[in-house]
Amino acid sequence: MPDLAPPSSPDPPLVPEVDALVEALRHLPGMSDAVGRAQSWYSCLPFCILAAVFSINSRYSVVRGVLERYRDRYGLPPIEVVALPHGTHEPTVSELIGHIQALGADRFASQVLLNRMRTSTRGGILKAQAGLDFARVLAAHGVERKHDARRFLPNPSALADLVRDLRRVHGQASGISVDYFLMNVGDPTRVKADRWVLRFLGASVARDVHPAEARPLLLAASQRLESEYPGINPRALDRLIWAHQTQWDALHGSHVTEADRLRAEIARTEERLGRLRGRLTKLAGSD
Repeated sequence: MPDLAPPSSPDPPLVPEVDALVEALRHLPGMSDAVGRAQSWYSCLPFCILAAVFSINSRYSVVRGVLERYRDRYGLPPIEVVALPHGTHEPTVSELIGHIQALGADRFASQVLLNRMRTSTRGGILKAQAGLDFARVLAAHGVERKHDARRFLPNPSALADLVRDLRRVHGQASGISVDYFLMNVGDPTRVKADRWVLRFLGASVARDVHPAEARPLLLAASQRLESEYPGINPRALDRLIWAHQTQWDALHGSHVTEADRLRAEIARTEERLGRLRGRLTKLAGSD
């Protein structure tokens, strides 16, 4: 298989765009406790793997159902905890591989997960198979538990090799699932550049935002917000944005058209422009 191109490295975010994003983030409900709400983690790597693979083009309720059915079938620990109680067994990557291989990906999808979603509608494979392939890559790199995966985070070379191999799994070339996996392992600088995050970023900076720009934009914003919200990081902002965007979508319903969403984004952008003009007027008056 040919090497995948590495994720693109966009230019540093423009200061006016970071200003606009910071202003939009300040007005999100829940900013004051965003750090605390982002402290829960998936309790083991099998949950991190399945969540990463099944989350693409899926609602969280669907992903949660997959995790709950897997947990219940094999009597696993709670799905999301800050830390497993001392002495509790942490399920391993090899255990997930064994569970899937024992039944085969097809039966595992149908009988355990009750979900036969594929990585894409054209030429995609079962996400259960992609989860198995994802797990095999991790096992080949010696990753069995969360602390194994976290050892890669401060090692850029080893992490780049791991990311490259994970992106070779069918349907994972974009790297979105890989970033989400690393977020849930414990990398606070990662974001999941899905439609929810990109939609919010686009509305905030008044242009389409490429997935590769999401992380640097939220990193710059978190650095700007650190003095107001100690401990804030891209991961916490990602979760806050996701909660806001999915709640907005649920409240307005699936009947809302793309034109309606654009009108709403224009209205929010105009509101932010009004606040920025007000701040500019105050600054001009103080000169």
